[in-house]
Amino acid sequence: NLFRSEEMTFVRFYFQSDAAHHHLTELGKFGLVEFIDMNPDVTSFQRPFTPEIRKCEDMMRTLQYFRHLMNENDIPSIENGEYPFIKEPIESSTTLDQLQAFLAD
Repeated sequence: NLFRSEEMTFVRFYFQSDAAHHHLTELGKFGLVEFIDMNPDVTSFQRPFTPEIRKCEDMMRTLQYFRHLMNENDIPSIENGEYPFIKEPIESSTTLDQLQAFLAD
């Protein structure tokens, strides 16, 4: 019916922390999942993933700094968004830290 939403089923998933990113990414590809906050009383600063978000923000700042250095020194960059050395966020963070230390030398 035009005025009613599709029939839905409530399902609760439990994932191990290290597997959650992969599984949620795969579920998200379908575009058929809606997430409900099961801890509405917890502030965003008290969430367990807050340190990961901060780490991603730090990585973004580092990448912007690298882009700035590359532009200053006329070094061509990859414009299509594919960075082969970045595979997983934690692995990427370590790689970026190593690159930053190398550039500081």
